[in-house]
Amino acid sequence: MNVPVVGGGTVRMARPVRHEPDDVLDHGNAGTGIRLCAGIERLSVLTGDQYLRHRPMERVAEPLRVIGATVDGRDGGRLAPLVIRGGNLTGITYAPREASAQVKSALLLAGLSASGTTTVEEVHPTRRHTEEMLEQFGGRVTVDGARVSVEAGELTAMDVMVPGDPSQAAFLGRGRASGRRGRGDGRGPAHRVRPQ
Repeated sequence: MNVPVVGGGTVRMARPVRHEPDDVLDHGNAGTGIRLCAGIERLSVLTGDQYLRHRPMERVAEPLRVIGATVDGRDGGRLAPLVIRGGNLTGITYAPREASAQVKSALLLAGLSASGTTTVEEVHPTRRHTEEMLEQFGGRVTVDGARVSVEAGELTAMDVMVPGDPSQAAFLGRGRASGRRGRGDGRGPAHRVRPQ
């Protein structure tokens, strides 16, 4: 998937975003990225760097299989590269064994393409970034304590400012403190995502 940078920290994404990509989606070392993209209903091949390919994906693959997706990959779909096929997804109520915003988010994103309601009953509430963004984009989301539900539907594109992640500077600072050299990627403190 080609996501061109327009300039000044602006990224322009073409609609429709939810389409079958014409290439493997390489997430580098982004565990959150690969787990969230697993929930977007379509045929996708997701991979990453040598480290990401050894991180567990079963906690996301399991609920996606329950909702009706086919998830294949190394070690029985527990390791990337993953091949994900959506299809006739059906809304479910799912209670993960451990709290995970990534699992919740992947399932809510898949729920946008499922018939009926998709509900995640968390062990305890996790970060609410996905629910808040889905609501901003017109998604029908209900939050009741640790129970989060989404109805099937389309989202409306809009401009969004995504703040930079200062925690990423910790690696650079740690390297400098130990006498090593390094540099940032030039993306600045915030990124603007605009639909075309």
